Amino acid sequence: MVLLERRFAATAVHELDSVRTDHVHGAALAVEHLVRLGHGPVGLGVYDRTPTAPSVRAGHLEASRRLALPPAPDVPLPKGDDDPEQLDHAIRMLLDGCVDTGCRALLVHTDDHATRVVEAALDRGLTVPGDLAVVAYDDEVAAFAPVPLTAVTSPRHELGREAVRMLVDRVTSGPDGGGPPRHVQLLPRLTVRRSCGAHVAS
Repeated sequence: MVLLERRFAATAVHELDSVRTDHVHGAALAVEHLVRLGHGPVGLGVYDRTPTAPSVRAGHLEASRRLALPPAPDVPLPKGDDDPEQLDHAIRMLLDGCVDTGCRALLVHTDDHATRVVEAALDRGLTVPGDLAVVAYDDEVAAFAPVPLTAVTSPRHELGREAVRMLVDRVTSGPDGGGPPRHVQLLPRLTVRRSCGAHVAS
């Protein structure tokens, strides 16, 4: 068995091979990119009910502290499918926080949530990326947002290949099983589109 994109605290599970994206690095990558574009504080909206969310929060916090950024809005985002009004309220809180603090950049997990944030910002008369730069986390449907979203992109194909390779190694390695458990992390990349203000049209 090889765990894919999962981390568990149980000791027994740590005895299994695993392959996952370094999401702490991915969130830090997004924050650093926005700061290089001239932004100060980077706000955060996170759908917390996913295995990825704690690492996104950790990466955002680590980068914000390392870069000595001022405090920024940080709003947990509900899923929204079961209670759209609750999600709308959370997004209003996030955008209100940006307006109140002068924060002009956001990292939002997931793509769907980032799209909703952009739509709500546009409805307020804000421009993206002129008034608010947005980076999404996931890059599954980010390119199809009203303003194509810059996004942190996991190496999904490489994760799958590495998981299969590790599994085959275990199956073919003989009685010893191929040695101790292996925990592999692959680095995500940033896919730059229009929502952060760095995209150059061809």
